[in-house]
Amino acid sequence: MPVVKVLQPDGRLIDHPLDCSASCSTAFNAVEFPLRRRGQIRDFRLGDAKCFLMKGRDVIDAVVAMIRDTPDILFCTRPECRCCAEGRRYLRGPAYAD
Repeated sequence: MPVVKVLQPDGRLIDHPLDCSASCSTAFNAVEFPLRRRGQIRDFRLGDAKCFLMKGRDVIDAVVAMIRDTPDILFCTRPECRCCAEGRRYLRGPAYAD
C-alpha cells in the first residue's frame, strides 16, 4: 500500500497509507460551494496547476454538516458507478439490497 509523509504539528513526519480502494470521488466537489461561500478556500497557482488551499478542520466541519443534511451528498449520480449505487443502497437499509 502506498504511503505519504504527513508533517505533524510537533514537527514529526509520519507515514499515512493512501486509500487505493475502487471508489468514486466525482461528487467530492460538492463541498467546494459551502467553503467558498464562507471564504474558506484560497486559490493559487503552483506552476501550471490551479490549487485550492483550505484548512482541514473547515473541510471536515462542512462535510459533516452536509452529510447530516443529505447523507448521499458525496455519491455521484452516474448510473454506471457501482460504488456510489451500492453506497446509496446501504444508506437506505437492508430492504433495498439486491
